[in-house]
Amino acid sequence: MDVTYRRAVLDEAELTADGMAASYPAMPQDPVVLRDRREPPRRGYEYRRFLADRDGRSIPFLGWVHGPWAKLPDRHCEVEDDNAENAPMLHVNEALGYVWRPGFVEHHKRVTNIVNG
Repeated sequence: MDVTYRRAVLDEAELTADGMAASYPAMPQDPVVLRDRREPPRRGYEYRRFLADRDGRSIPFLGWVHGPWAKLPDRHCEVEDDNAENAPMLHVNEALGYVWRPGFVEHHKRVTNIVNG
């Protein structure tokens, strides 16, 4: 079945916590704590989290965060892997292509230049 990708919303913190706990059983996540950690984000920081939908279920799999570009001369960006166990069932290159597709991060041109070489 096809996999589709979309941005996660804050109300899906419980789904994300469940997916993270399934992938990393030794580090279960509390959905309330996870939501509180994600809102409000640090001032000036950019956050994006993504879900993959397949076979009628949503799978948390990827997120990224970076500070204000003006304060990051090295253009550092952290990428989160929320669900490593399900990565084989997701088309990782396709997913990353979705996240970094042209226009999606238009105001992040430096990041797309780094990713695309």
